[in-house]
Amino acid sequence: MVSKAKSTKGSSQAIDYVMNDKENGEALILDSNGIVGTTGKDILQEFRFVQESNRNCVNNTISMVISPNQEIGKDLSNKELREILHSQLENLGLKDRQYIATVHASTETKHIHVLVNRINEKGQAISDSFLSKRAQESAEKIARSKGWKTAKDIQNERKLEAKEIRLKVENTIKKDKPQDIKSYFESLHKSGLKIDIIRSKVNNTISGYRIEGFKASDISRNLTLNKVEKSIKTIINSLSKDRGYSR
Repeated sequence: MVSKAKSTKGSSQAIDYVMNDKENGEALILDSNGIVGTTGKDILQEFRFVQESNRNCVNNTISMVISPNQEIGKDLSNKELREILHSQLENLGLKDRQYIATVHASTETKHIHVLVNRINEKGQAISDSFLSKRAQESAEKIARSKGWKTAKDIQNERKLEAKEIRLKVENTIKKDKPQDIKSYFESLHKSGLKIDIIRSKVNNTISGYRIEGFKASDISRNLTLNKVEKSIKTIINSLSKDRGYSR
């Protein structure tokens, strides 16, 4: 699970964005606290009424996104999403603050948007030091408590997968010794690797490529299109020295 958070000045436009779910129209309001309004303008006024008690705090609103892993998030009920929201707010000391949270489901990954008032009714501003780091640490804590993969777990799995792909590409190049970019792609395809060629929208020339969903440069710096096109022989000699994800 991933979570990002930052402090902002807040605006009605930002609230309207949270309240809208692109193709799906109005976003589902998951939960709120101390909020009555239903439009960005009305909600902002409610935030500002409390924020008047502390005019020294400029970035007086916290904007946060909570994204459960795609394979898990798609099946989560609103009740389960609400539990995640409450745990996140509790961990960050924000549960008793004024906030509104919505669910966006029009992208591949269902996620929660939250806007929280940094200022409480006593005019106190909660610290935003290392806010994004704390939000991610909290998200990982919640994921572990539920037996889910954390962002670090997924990142490590991706590194291992990329390393396996790099080794397969290396072995394929050594075996087939392609002499141009066309034969290079053909060799990778024959080895069972899925290749997605990216073409320029201007002149339809090849501008890059992906291997099994990975950008070539994320697998190895020596697999960028420019380096492959420059010299296949250089790639053959240098791939064995490239540490890439094996570090």
